[in-house]
Amino acid sequence: MKIIPQLSKLLLLIVFCLFIACSNDDNGSPEVDDEIENTDTEDEESTENEEENDVEEGTTTDGSVVDYIVGAENLTQLEEAVITAGLVEALNAEGPFTIFAPTDEAAANLFDLLGDNYSSFADFDTFVEKQLLELILSYHVVPGNYPSKELVEGALTTLVPDENIEIIAAGDSFVIGDASAVDATIIGVDNIANNGVVHLIDKILIPQEVQEFLESLGIDSGGNLPTITELVGANEDLEFLYQALELTGLLETLDSEGPFTVFAPSNETLLFVAGIFGNSIEDIQSFDTEEEIELLRNVLLYHVVEGTVSSTDLASGEITTLLGDVISVAETAEGFVLKDALNTNYEEANLEIDVEINLNVNFVVTDIPAANGVIHIVDRVLVPQSVIDTVLSETENSLAELLENEMFIAAYYMVRGDFVETFENSEEFTLFIPTNQAFLSLFEELDGIDSLADFDTEEELELLSTILSYHLIRNIKATASVLQDGQQIETLQGEELTISLTNGVSILDKSGKAATVTSADILVGNGVIHFIDKVLLPQAVLDSL
Repeated sequence: MKIIPQLSKLLLLIVFCLFIACSNDDNGSPEVDDEIENTDTEDEESTENEEENDVEEGTTTDGSVVDYIVGAENLTQLEEAVITAGLVEALNAEGPFTIFAPTDEAAANLFDLLGDNYSSFADFDTFVEKQLLELILSYHVVPGNYPSKELVEGALTTLVPDENIEIIAAGDSFVIGDASAVDATIIGVDNIANNGVVHLIDKILIPQEVQEFLESLGIDSGGNLPTITELVGANEDLEFLYQALELTGLLETLDSEGPFTVFAPSNETLLFVAGIFGNSIEDIQSFDTEEEIELLRNVLLYHVVEGTVSSTDLASGEITTLLGDVISVAETAEGFVLKDALNTNYEEANLEIDVEINLNVNFVVTDIPAANGVIHIVDRVLVPQSVIDTVLSETENSLAELLENEMFIAAYYMVRGDFVETFENSEEFTLFIPTNQAFLSLFEELDGIDSLADFDTEEELELLSTILSYHLIRNIKATASVLQDGQQIETLQGEELTISLTNGVSILDKSGKAATVTSADILVGNGVIHFIDKVLLPQAVLDSL
């Protein structure tokens, strides 16, 4: 089963170009082969007199450059690439074109690198992959007719806008310079078609756009892969991970021989880390105690596995991490996912919730190769049981209690972007979350609504959005100790809530009925959550009921 996402394939396609590049002979470039096999049965005598009769070396076809590629025994993979990238029609045009054609041997290096799932360019079958393939192939095509006798030192414009290749003298012949540091050797010349000429080369040419992308990943132009530490340090999306590894002393570990497999959470998951630790985590400096740093170290160790586990190696079961705890691999309709201790706790809680809560960890990018292993980027932080136990031991609220109120969170994700935006902007906030039973009580009062799934029309979703936004207060982190009797607080929805301290802490909505705070002061990021036993209703909703 092939599960590598688009970006991962693009990475591998680019990396293979450099592997091919460094397979050239470092001691110099061989001269152009002046005795190319003549597939059109031209005799040896005419070949010897070609220069004298102004007949170019190589073969001649009455067809186009595409016809030559199709007929050449050592360009079958280039033929597949041209078809896959949709360039047949363009290269069948009047031209003329000069094509520097990489041979099947060059393509074979690609498929060896990618593994058993790849045997031809037909495997690059997504829109983005085809676009990249078109970019690379277009870089091998020069407008105009340049037989070997007319090749001179200097730049030649390719079909890629503003991208040139360099013709460089090498003894009695030439090599082709691209954006990388390794030149391509010409190994066959002057295969003449009716709309141009084809020269054979021994490596894939790399345009500047691709080279810059490689450099952004820390991969050098000689094809040498960086270590996991170097890759993480060169990727801006993994800046927080790099800082965390540095703070916890794990950079050196991931720079060692290994090999290791790293499930790398991106910068956006910092917000999830804040939720785990239950306090304000704005950057790496927020981890300022030995206890917090040790917890962070355990979280990071839970993301590293000894050995190389590529996406094609994934199978349902358990993987032991460097922490010693296991993560589970599960197969879904969309591909493989990871499950951590949060999944286990949630499944064991066996909560009767009418909205499915998906805690799976999904792959964003897979199979980023490193010198000492492989990196997969995932969409959230993996949380081990030891960290959950430590965090829960410091609070009176159990994980089950938090999960029992996931109906509200699920509903908010259904209809409100503001909730996520609040976390992303690191604003202070106060959030009142009704229990499941509170929602069920509300559903009994609404005609035709028995669950969240029944909010399925535009009007009903707008009603739900109005209700939910009435539970969120921005720019105020109001713990129970700072709430005042009779205090009125404006909500995100625009209407106000009234605080009552007569019998404990309760919240009055526009219905006049009190919602009792059943669990207060749960700190999450820059905000605080209070659980309540009633869904709060603004006047706008009461008027519509």
